[in-house]
This record gives sequence, C-alpha cells and structure tokens, in this order.
Amino acid sequence: MTEKARRVFWVRLDCDWYSNPKFLRLKRDKKFRAAWIYFAALGWSGRHKKQGYIPDYAFEEIGATKRDIADLIAVGLWYEGEDDGYEINDWGDYQEATAAALERADRAAKAACRRWHKGERAGSCRFCGNSETS
Repeated sequence: MTEKARRVFWVRLDCDWYSNPKFLRLKRDKKFRAAWIYFAALGWSGRHKKQGYIPDYAFEEIGATKRDIADLIAVGLWYEGEDDGYEINDWGDYQEATAAALERADRAAKAACRRWHKGERAGSCRFCGNSETS
C-alpha cells in the first residue's frame, strides 16, 4: 500500500445541514440526486485538496450531470468558478485550509506512531525514521 493510499482526508459537515434552506429547496423539488452530488463534491474537493473547487474533469467521477449542476447553482450551493469548473459555496467558512488540515493530520500520525511503537522503530512506519517521533 502506498503512503498516499494510507492517508485519510476529512471534510466537515454541519449537523444541521438537513435544515438548511438550500437543502430544503432541493428536497421540496425532489432534487435528491443534486444533494448527493453536493456531498460527493465535498469529498472529492477535500480529497484532492482543491479548497472547494470542482473542475470539469471531476464531474464524471462524482456522477454530476448538467442538470445536477444547474440545480446546485439554482439553490446557491455551487457557483461558477474558473476554467469550466465550479466552487462549493462557503467552503472556506466550514473547512480547514489545506495546509492546516495536512499539518493537523501529520501531528496526529506522529502521535499515533509514538503510541503504537513505544519508542521501537518499525520499518513500515513513515515516521519512525524521523527523530521527532522517538
């Protein structure tokens, strides 16, 4: 398994998302597919460190159709971005900046290394060679 495959990325989701007027409009209009695409886009953008940007080449991967995109724009969850892509509205208000998220994940992985290996060096651990973890 590669180092990239082992790293897990996260996005934040407000526990009250279901009562947001934008999602209520999608629900009222039975646009459930567009809501699903919104969540797929959150994950895709977070995983690829795009800061809320969804480039056109990602549409097939997340399953977005032109209709889904139009529905997300109509309720204000997405807006037009650069280079034939779209931006997730309010990304920066709810998500950590990529650098901060990576730094936090790195600190957590180093702490886990110290706990799991208790000072022993493990060949399969990417942190054991780093003097900061011993």
